[in-house]
Amino acid sequence: QIDKSIAPILFKRIDSITRLANELTEENEALKLKISQLTNEVEERKCEFDAVKEEFDQYKKSESELNEMKNEVTAKSEEIENLKKNEAESKNRIS
Repeated sequence: QIDKSIAPILFKRIDSITRLANELTEENEALKLKISQLTNEVEERKCEFDAVKEEFDQYKKSESELNEMKNEVTAKSEEIENLKKNEAESKNRIS
């Protein structure tokens, strides 16, 4: 049996601990909600990043293809210049 003089102190203590537990539970729920929101935000940012990365990769691929075409055009131009030079030399020899 609880001593009658201790009972009010114990009940106050129990009440205090219960209130603290309730506050901590509310805080925990708020933190869980915040974590969920941040997780969603991170997922959105990741999707945005992936889209931008894909766009960048396409740009780099296009840039690479353009450089290849440029190199081909440069090679053909050099080939044409050499053919013109050879043609001129050939005409000079004939003359």
